[in-house]
Amino acid sequence: VLDAYDETNSQINLYFSNKLQNWNVRLIITCRPSYFPAQDNYKSHFIPFKNNNPQQKSFQEVFVAPFLQPQVKKYIIQYLKVREEAIRKEMTERDDLSEEWLKSETYIAWINKIAGLIDLTSNPFLLRITMEVLPEVVVEFESLADAEQKFIMTKKKLYDKFVEQWFSRQEYKLIGLNQDVGEDFQKKCKDFAKELARKMDENN
Repeated sequence: VLDAYDETNSQINLYFSNKLQNWNVRLIITCRPSYFPAQDNYKSHFIPFKNNNPQQKSFQEVFVAPFLQPQVKKYIIQYLKVREEAIRKEMTERDDLSEEWLKSETYIAWINKIAGLIDLTSNPFLLRITMEVLPEVVVEFESLADAEQKFIMTKKKLYDKFVEQWFSRQEYKLIGLNQDVGEDFQKKCKDFAKELARKMDENN
């Protein structure tokens, strides 16, 4: 099993480059679809070879299905079991967190209450981020009296946190590949994303 092809920062056929055609192996390679956003021939990076010829019939592509709501609930329960000690420690440092955040019912209730959040949590990666930031978001949510402002603030807070964690993950990934990210990498990423969004809005 070769996990996270998208984190190799390359687009080579690992089956061919590692001469696995000389071995009697069955190979599983995982990769995010977003790694090949505009390539129709992305399958060529994964197709096995025999005698230097691609074996189309030996290639099979499958996709991981989004979480269903019972799976989301099961994940939340398991997350709290693993993170209980860390959450309790955070509770001693913050007056605005109660033991309610040790209960899966609390997370489920807020996920259902905040508009659009159910759809986001069908993605395992976004569900993990939601679990990490939801208590902080709810504190701000409840501090606002205006219902419309609550929705705007909450959605913005979640998306900001998603983006922040995404850029942080990419920075550590590049560092792990011994690439120089320079100074203020995450700020530069945010500035680029804002400028890109502005340009896209102008062209619409």
